[in-house]
Amino acid sequence: MAVIAPISAHGGVGKTTITVHMAHAAAVGGFSVLLVDLAPSAGLSAVLLRDAEVE
Repeated sequence: MAVIAPISAHGGVGKTTITVHMAHAAAVGGFSVLLVDLAPSAGLSAVLLRDAEVE
């Protein structure tokens, strides 16, 4: 099992974007993927749940 964690102390550097694209590529390649959004801004959750309200 591999763990990939794009991290940076700065905002706006593309962590959410690269995370979504890497996860998609891995899933298309047959890998099991788990995404966990720990950011206070909940950017990843907002992208994945775009029709749901994220608090």
